[in-house]
Formats: sequence, C-alpha cells, structure tokens
Amino acid sequence: MPVPSVPSQVTTILATKTYDSLWFSGGSIEEQIQTAINAAAADGAERVLVHGPYNASLIAFNLAIQMVREGGDWSVYDVKAYGAAGDGIQDDTIAIQATHDNMPTGNRMYIPGVSTFYKITKGIGSGSITAAGILLTKSIELFGDGVSSLIKQTDIVQANVLSALNANNIVIRDLAVTGNQISGGGSGLINNGIHINACTDALVQNCIVTNGELCGIQVAGVSHRTRIIDNIISGTNATNFESNSADIAVLIPNCDDVLIQGNRCLSTNKSNGIIGQTTATGQSFRRARIIGNYVTSPAQAGGSTTGHGIIIYTLYTGGVTISDAVIEANVVKDCAGIGIYIQGGGVASSCPNMSIIGNKCINCVTVGTGGTLLDGAISLLDAPNTVVVGNGIKSGGAALGTSYGIRVGAGSHWCTITGNTIDTFTGNGIAAFGTAAPNYGTISGNTVHGVNQGIYLEHGIGWRVIGNICDTCSGSGILLNTTVIDTTIEANYVRACSNAALTVGGAGCLRTQWYNNIMDSASPGGFFSDAGTGTIRRGNRLSTGASQGIVTLTAANPAATVSTVEVQTGDKIILSRHTAGGTLGHLSIGTITNGTSFTIVASGNLDTSTIDWEIIH
Repeated sequence: MPVPSVPSQVTTILATKTYDSLWFSGGSIEEQIQTAINAAAADGAERVLVHGPYNASLIAFNLAIQMVREGGDWSVYDVKAYGAAGDGIQDDTIAIQATHDNMPTGNRMYIPGVSTFYKITKGIGSGSITAAGILLTKSIELFGDGVSSLIKQTDIVQANVLSALNANNIVIRDLAVTGNQISGGGSGLINNGIHINACTDALVQNCIVTNGELCGIQVAGVSHRTRIIDNIISGTNATNFESNSADIAVLIPNCDDVLIQGNRCLSTNKSNGIIGQTTATGQSFRRARIIGNYVTSPAQAGGSTTGHGIIIYTLYTGGVTISDAVIEANVVKDCAGIGIYIQGGGVASSCPNMSIIGNKCINCVTVGTGGTLLDGAISLLDAPNTVVVGNGIKSGGAALGTSYGIRVGAGSHWCTITGNTIDTFTGNGIAAFGTAAPNYGTISGNTVHGVNQGIYLEHGIGWRVIGNICDTCSGSGILLNTTVIDTTIEANYVRACSNAALTVGGAGCLRTQWYNNIMDSASPGGFFSDAGTGTIRRGNRLSTGASQGIVTLTAANPAATVSTVEVQTGDKIILSRHTAGGTLGHLSIGTITNGTSFTIVASGNLDTSTIDWEIIH
C-alpha cells in the first residue's frame, strides 16, 4: 500500500516549527489555543497558528511561542494573532497588551488596518504617570497601516492611550490614536494620546492623534534624541486650560537633541501648540530642533500661560537648562497669545543661543495677556545671543501699548533681529525693553508696515538699528524712549508716519547717532523730534533734493540762492570756500524757505568765490 503524501500546508507548518491550534481538542477556541501553546512550548516549536478572534484574557501566552494568524505576516507580532478583533465592539486592550508583553525586545509589533477601530479601555493603572490603555516597556517597533489602524480609548479614565516607559529606541509609527478627552484637571503627565517617558532615541512618526485632554503627544523624563515627525494632532481638549497642555509637549524633561518636525497641530481648544519646559535642576532641553510644523488656533483662557503657538520656557531660576534650540520654517496661525515665545528664568537661568529662523506668524496675539507676558508674535525673555532672522509676521495684535510683532525683553542681550517682515499688525513692530534692559543688540534689514511704532527702544545700551524700512506707522517710524544710551540709527528708510519719523523721546536718551537715514516727506508728523542729550545727526535725507553741492557767488546781496527741497527751517548748513574770487567776505546763511531754498550772504557784497555747501538736519 502506498504511503499517502503529506499536505503542502502541513509541510510548511512543520518546517517552520508551527503548531496549528485546530489540531488540538478543547471545549472552546480558547482551550484549543491554550493546548496548542502548551504543546508547542513542550515540544520546542516556535509558533501557534490561529484562525480568528478569541478572548485573550483566557490565554496564558508564552514568551517563547509566537502567535501567528492565517493570512497574516509571520515576520511580525500581529495583534490579531493575539486575539484582537478590531471591530469596535470587543475590548481589545488585553489582546494588544499581550502582544507586547509576549514578544522579545527588538521585534516589530503590527496593528493591521480595520474598517472600524480597536477598542481600548482603562488598561493599566489610573491617575498615575504610567496609566495607559497600552503600556509599552520594550525596545520595539509598533506600527500599523495609517488611519485605518485606529486605537480608540472608550473608558472614562485618566490615562494615556499609548504610554512608552523605559523603552529606548522604541518606534511608534503609522497609527491612529484617539483619546477620550477626560479632564486631567492639570494633574500632570496623564491623559495624552501618546506618552513617551524615559525613552532615549524614541521615534513617533506618521501618527494621527485625536482627542487627547492634556496633550496629543507628550515627552518626559530622560528621553534624549526623541523624534516627533510628520504627525497630525487634533481634538486636544484642555477643559481646564492646564498651562502645560499642548498638541505636542516636552515637559519636566531631561531631553536633549529632540527633533519635532513636520507635524500639524490642529486642535482648536488646546492651551498651546508646542511646548518645551523645564522646572528644576537636573532637567535639560538643549539643542532642540522644531522645524516645519504647522500650528493653529491655541485658545487662551484662565491665565497668561495659555494660548501660545510654540513656547519654550523654564520655571527654574538656578541655572541654564534650555539652550541652543532652532525654531525654523514653522507656520503659527490664529493664536490668542504669543506666536513663538522663549522665556528664561532670569540672568542665572537664561535660554541662550536660540535661533528663530524663517517662520510665519499669522494673526497672533489676537487677545494677548495685557502685558503680563511679552505679548509679541515672536517674544524673547532672558534669551541672550538669540537670532531672529527671516520671519514673516502678518496681521494680529491686540492693544497698541502691549502688543508687538517682535519683542526683545529683559536679559536678552546681544540679540540679532534681521531680515524680518511685519505687515499690518495692531501694535508696535519691533521693540526692545525691559526692567533688566536688553543691551548690545542689532536690528537690521527688517521691513515694518502698518503698525503703531515701527521700531521702539526703551532702556538699553549700544543698540544698532541699521538698514530697516518703516512704512505707514500710526506713531513714529523709530522711537527711542526713557534711557536708551549710545544707540546708532543708520541707513533706515522711514515714510508715512503719523508722528515724527525719528523720535528721541527723553533727556535720558544719551549720545544717539543718526546717520544717513532717509525720511520720506510723506510723514505728516515731521522728520525729527529730538529731546535727547548729545544727539549727533549727519547725512540724513528728507527728500530727493540735493543735500550738498557747489554754488558760485555773485557780487550782490544775497550772493546766492540755492534751491533744494531738502532744506528745512532750523537746519545747519556748512559753508566752505572751494575757489576764492573777488573781494572775500564773511559767509553766512540768510533766509531758509522750508522745503524750497536757502540764501548765502557774503559781507561786502563783492565776493565771487565758489562755495561748497552741505545741509545737516
């Protein structure tokens, strides 16, 4: 009698050391699966094959035995092979957690796409830092198929949906995560969509996170080099407007070299868009890169610490914990509060060496804090050596006296504000002042249009205001006030200002140097208003008319009339003899006709010399 052939499926199963759960007897599917797991472990097999959803809570899984499913990818740990249904009805919490708990470190955990969602309930803990629907504690890659791999928390509980703890190198990608928006009442690190805690080199990428209450994605603990890339966060619902609520937050961390890039922060009821915060010694947030994110609609209520787009700040006053961040190419839009805010904790704990480059702040500071914070589309407090370069600020602003396009505040010495554009902002354009005055900064190459004061300095030493354009200001184009010392204002173009184009507003403004500025005659407030002490003005232009030239005298009185629209009543006009002629006389200025001409008088009326002249305003 011939020996029957072995079916090809059985051959494959035996070759891969896999036991099929259907081979084993039992009163239920779960009993068959448990018997298969026990037999596989006893016989040295590696896998058990299952054929559909089952109750994972009835199974004692074995770390040495991988569960696989018919039609699935056996190279990954598939949550459906561990009993998850993904039908929106069955509670899949235990099945998904069991997949993680029974896989070796370094492997890949897969959540397949479904037409409904994976239902998650309270999971592990409640009201604590580790509270989570699913708790991840291994260095694994958790991934899905994008929006169809939806994990949805349905229980009324204070807990994260996904929480990674002490899991270095963990990857979470291509998932959709939905929380339950249960108010945490400012209770700390819980109630987030995805929570990363004490995980160095973590990656969260291409996830869609909705309905977190505290944060969409939060990073805490020692989590150096964490990367948050290309995620979409919406529905964050800060019911109590917790100050550390945000779509993305790095809180009470020791997190250096973090990258937050390409995310879309779309929640309309969040307190802030992106936060980086330290509160105590031993914490750090250095060399962060916040690049190419889109942040919109932070709401402001319940205090001044809410409503901001991107905010990096420290509450610690005993040393530097934040430094060297790059905030670049982000779009921040429709913020009730500050668009981009850097706040140190005083001279001893500043936030130095920050770079704010090429961002767009659109319609920010629409409510503001009334001056409680530095209400600017971009604001710096105790942020020395910071560069603010190439940013665009459009519309927004609240009260004229407390809102600014760019605000450099106390302790922010040696800052460079260059190449920015501020257009149609209700408030002042660029301002530098504070109780501990910022000193030795540069404001250059900026364009400011449709604001109150174009550039405003109050207190401070050694500022350089060079090559800016201030156009259509309801106040002055450039205003120095109170005690501004040794300031150089050079090569700026100012036009159409309701007040004086250039104003030095008090005797405490010492040794101001105004050189080679152009002030268009369209400024109805006039060209200069100078109440300073020791001001030096040279080479400034008020029109397209000549400000210097050569004229030949005639033997008459006056000896010459010089026509130029540049001349103004009260100007100083320097005369020097270029070539002697006739009977030399004493030269003086006769009559100045404002904006028209001036005359030169030579005593004796017989001087025919050629005269050099120069107008000094």
